[in-house]
Order: sequence, then structure tokens, then C-alpha cells
Amino acid sequence: MVNVTKENFIEQTNDLLQHLPTAAFIAIDEEMTGITVPGTPRPAKEQPPSALYASTLKYVPERYSIIQLGVVLFHATSEPGEVHEWQARRYNFYVFPAQDGWSGETREVVLNPGAVAFLQQHNMSLDLWTQQGVTYQTNDKAYETVHAYVEKELIRERAAEDKERHANLQDSTRRRVELRRSEDIDFHARAMASLREWLDAALNEVEGPPIELAPEGAAFLLPSCNSFLRRALYESIEAEYPDLVLESAGNNQIRVLRLTEEESQTRKQRLRREDWEKVVVNKIGMWRVFEAISRVCRGEHLDLTSAVLAPSVDAVDFTSPLVPFAEDTLSLGSKSSRRRNIPLVVHNGFMDICFLLTHFHHETLPDTLKECKGLISRYFPIIYDTKAVTTECSTWSNENSALAALFEKVVRQNNGLEDRIEVVADAGRGDATDDQEHEAAYDAYMTGAIYIGLCEQIKSTLQDETVALDGVGNMTHLTIDNEGTENTRLLYGRNKLFQMSMYTMDLEDPVSDPLSRGMLVESTFRVSDIDPSVSTRDIIRCLSGLIDTQDRRVNFEIIWLNDTSFLVAAVFRPEVSDTALDPAATILDHGKLILGALRLRFAKERIMSLEQVLKVDSLETIDEAKRDGWLSHFWRLLGFASSKRKGGHDQFDGQPVAKRRRV
Repeated sequence: MVNVTKENFIEQTNDLLQHLPTAAFIAIDEEMTGITVPGTPRPAKEQPPSALYASTLKYVPERYSIIQLGVVLFHATSEPGEVHEWQARRYNFYVFPAQDGWSGETREVVLNPGAVAFLQQHNMSLDLWTQQGVTYQTNDKAYETVHAYVEKELIRERAAEDKERHANLQDSTRRRVELRRSEDIDFHARAMASLREWLDAALNEVEGPPIELAPEGAAFLLPSCNSFLRRALYESIEAEYPDLVLESAGNNQIRVLRLTEEESQTRKQRLRREDWEKVVVNKIGMWRVFEAISRVCRGEHLDLTSAVLAPSVDAVDFTSPLVPFAEDTLSLGSKSSRRRNIPLVVHNGFMDICFLLTHFHHETLPDTLKECKGLISRYFPIIYDTKAVTTECSTWSNENSALAALFEKVVRQNNGLEDRIEVVADAGRGDATDDQEHEAAYDAYMTGAIYIGLCEQIKSTLQDETVALDGVGNMTHLTIDNEGTENTRLLYGRNKLFQMSMYTMDLEDPVSDPLSRGMLVESTFRVSDIDPSVSTRDIIRCLSGLIDTQDRRVNFEIIWLNDTSFLVAAVFRPEVSDTALDPAATILDHGKLILGALRLRFAKERIMSLEQVLKVDSLETIDEAKRDGWLSHFWRLLGFASSKRKGGHDQFDGQPVAKRRRV
């Protein structure tokens, strides 16, 4: 694993930029300084994403910082069945806010003790993070920085082309200072005399003020003085010795350089390179990476002659326009794009994406989830979340979907998939570390490998034998022609993000988000006011053995809300022979059977479908919202009528209520 810091940032990002446009997809992962806001209670399972965003999700990436950003580029290399079908290039970026004021950003670092302790247990180098982490700027500030730098270079080029005219312009607009005090006149005379002595004598024979060797040629330090005297010295030396080079030496001193023509050219090239590197590494920093990734994800061409993306200052075309990101442009799967929209692949990645936005777009997120989803889609039109793909689209929907467990099941135990992915050698690409979970780049690598395995399993279920294509291999659903099709969305989980609740966040629907795992509000039932002694086994016994009219087993999920209420949802888990069935119609049919069984077993308890909950009388909802707030009323309808919340804990008859797991 290669750690990318200030020391090797340009080298490593140049490598990334070279291979980025041809990637089949990009996998990312992040390590952060915290993921929970102190004092915020654990969100209720039934809380919809829009409410969860407004109460919790929005504030986490605004509060905490990225420590590591892992980026892995996956390239299809050959026909399926050969030794290496994929190549993975891994980059582990350390990210830290500017410490010296160069960046112009003021973001502070907030550390959650639990998160930091967890990362240290997994050998995270906080010293490397704080000392060598690459800085960053948000969108507007980065464009402002680059624009100012380009303008400065253009002015410098024009001045070099007409040095005499430029000098005359300066002379005509600026009066030379006039020394009046005798001590100032004496100091000026002594300084100029020492300079003439240095110029007239051999370098090793001069005595007096300090003499030093500059990176190019010989240099002489004038004595320290105030700004008024320094200006007088600048003007006198420039008038008397126009071929000498003057620069600030710190400590209120002027450094005088006596250079040959060759040395002068070498110095100009060095300063030009250092100015560019200062902008790329110490000012915009990681925004360079974000800008490149978001552009290829939008299907845009990377201009490797721009000041931001050029591999060196010598490759920069300063007349090349820098086109800012426009929030009001970009549509999903746009056919006007000159290139294929490269997908971004994440694992449980909504928070990762929001952290990217608060670091590189703007310090704060939009106020509503609708606006946030729109912003995400404009930056990254095609996203696949491996956790959502696992639970929504694959045969591993009931497996442990934690990243490491999923990697073991989907990659290492799946037809030698790990051996078919070649990790490009890290030799010569910086300090390397061993592969380890919770290093961002290795987690991103596991995410990408899992995505390949999931897609292979889905294609196998569909008996899809499509011919591999250049750039995407056998991932033909990643091509432009398939990006806009509904089949891609349904079968491969495009633009669905996993949520730690009953919902899946849908980036293609700005208004609503569906229940997870294909559940429907019409066929999900809330049973409340039950006796706390009722167990999960009692519910399973009630619902087991249900068969529909076509002898298909009725599948269901049980989601406990607290000790006195739970949800039961009909789910569709087809066999291979059932792929032609309509999942929604099947779920609705099975929901009726589940409702009948629940009414027999829980005749005295209150049973409502989520559809009924969401369609309660509007006047009652408004009145309740006025008294207690809409969300409190929603919780009451979902089973908290008999419970009271005190200090963030659910209670039943004054006693703590234990949360029960989802089954």
C-alpha cells in the first residue's frame, strides 16, 4: 500500500491522472476523525432518510475531517477466464487542513476519542497525518487560487517579453524615495559601497558583510534594515546594476544575485516550478484529485495542459481556460458527454460522499436531503454501493454485509476472484505499508473487488453471457448505452445507497426513498402494544409455513422497534425459476397472507400497514405536529404510544426497553 503525502503528492497524482480516464470504475473509502455527533441519540430504525439527514447525517461531515482517502482504479485487462482479468491501482492519501495559512481555508480538526482510538488500534499514523497530510481547498477557493496563479504567470510572461517597457511603466508610475536623514544616507552609502566592492573583487577575497552561494551562481546579503531603506536600496541597485537579481532573504535583508545567462535561466525555471508546486501541493492539494475524479465520473475530458492537472509546470498552457463546476448542469447518463461516465463504487458510502462534498465543494451541506441528493448526482452521476447491491440485488442478501466479511465471502471464496485481480506493484511509488483493514486504500480495494464479485453473481443468475468490451471487460452495464436503462438500475442497484434503517436512499428520486430489500409500505405491518414477553420465536412460529396459491413460500423480515412493537415485512427472494415474476405483485400478495396471520395471533394488539401510518388523517397530523413535532407523532404511530423517551432511552411502564435485532 502506498501512502501519498506532500512528499510524493505530485508524482502519485500524475500516475493517477494518467490512468484515470481509462478506468472501468473507481472505488473509494475514507477514514475520518469521527462519525457520530456527541449527544445525538441513535436514530430510530423506522426514521426515513429525509428526517435522518436533517437530524443527524448532515452534521457529521460538517463537524469531522477526513484522515485518509483511499482511491483504487480498476481496469479490465483481458478476456474473462484468463489469469488476470483486472488490474487495481491503489492510492492512500493522507489529508490534513492547511497549517501555514497558504490554503486560505479555516476548517478546524475535531477528534472523536473513540474514532481516533479505533484507528490507532489499526496502526493509523497520526504523526504522518498531521505532519505530511496533503491540504485541500473547497471549490470556489480552489478556482480563485488557480485563476490568481494563472493571471500572475501571464503577467510575468508579458513582462519578460517586454522588459524595458515594463520597467519604464514602473518608473513612470512610482516615484523614487528620497533619503533626508543623515544616518539613512550614511547607511545607504555603506551598503552600496560594500556591494560595489563585492562586484569588483574576486568572491573569495571580499571581507565584510556575509557572502553566500545561491542555488544558481553567487549571492551577496545586504545588511538588515527597515522597509523604507530596503526600497531605497532596491531602486538604487536596479538603476545602477540592472543585470543583477534582487530578492527578499528574510530577516529584513536583500539578497543580490550575480548570475550568468545560463544561471539566470536555471533560476527562472526553478522559481517557476516551485511556484506551481506551491499551488498544487500546498494550496489546492487534494482538490486536484477530487476535481479529476469528479470530471471523469461526469464523462468530461481531462485537460492535462491546465494548471490544475498538468504533470509539470512545463506542460501548462496558461491560455487554457479553466471551466468551473456548474451546479445547474449535468444530467444522469447524459448522451452529450464526450466520454463514458465512469462509476464511483463505495461501501455503505453515503457518508463518504458527504465528507467529500464538505471538504472539496463547500464546508456545509444543503439543508435538505433532496438538495443533497441533487448535488451528489451532479458530481457523481453513476454510483454503486456494494452494501446496497448486496442486500438488494444479490444472492448474498442475508449474509453478513460488513466489508471484511463480504470480501471473504464474495471474493476469496468465489471462484478464485482474488487471484484474477492483479494489484499493480507499488515498487518505487513511495513508502509502502502492509495490506490492512481500515487503511482507506485497502478498504477501497476490497470494495472494488466485492463489486466485481457481486456483478459476476448477478450476471450468472441472469445467465448473461455478453462479450467483454474494451474499457469495462464483462461489465457491459457500465457502458453509456446501458446507463439510462431501468434494467441496469433494478438488476445492479445503480444509484442506491445503503442506510442504517429500513430504507434505501435513492439518488434518482429526489423526493422519496424506498424501503430496503424490496419491501413495500403496503406490505409492511406495524404491530404495537404487545406484551414485552413476546419473542421473535413467537412471531416466526406465527408466520412460518405460509404458502401462496402457487405453492411459493412466503418470505418475511422482522424488525423490532422496541419491546412493545415490531414490524413485519413481506420480501421477495426469488429462485432462479422465479425471475420472470413481478416482485411487487408477489410482495403485495404475500403481504395479505402475513396480515391475516398477524391478526389471528395478535387479535388484541394494534396492527397497521406503513401505508396507513403515512396516510393518517392530515388534520390529526397537523395538530400533533403543532403540539409535539411531526417526528414525535410519527414515532408514536409506529409503536411508541405506550413508551416514554427519557434521556435518550426508551421506557415501558417506567422500565428501560431493550432494543431487539432485525431478523
